[in-house]
Amino acid sequence: AAIRLVLGAREVVLAAAPRVESLPAACRTVLDVRSPGTVRILAADPVPDALASPPSADPAVGGLPAQDGIPVPRLTRTGLVRPDLVSLTEVERLADELADLARRRGLAAAR
Repeated sequence: AAIRLVLGAREVVLAAAPRVESLPAACRTVLDVRSPGTVRILAADPVPDALASPPSADPAVGGLPAQDGIPVPRLTRTGLVRPDLVSLTEVERLADELADLARRRGLAAAR
């Protein structure tokens, strides 16, 4: 099952499935959620460099190896967001909008 939301002029499709092949074609960013703090990015639409966050000055969050051997350039401290794929500002804005939408629909939303 998929939920289609319109946020501003952008349509967002949220879906959960036991297998990637079961996701709707509109889902272009695919995350494998292993636990509340562990997410592996399987596919993502890149964003222009102008929207990406600057690299972290903290060496502990830079240059982590990925399972496929391709290094992950940057990770935020949460371990959930790759700024080279989407800016942290965009993630926070989207999270706020989704939480607001959930509250308006009577859902308990935690951020």
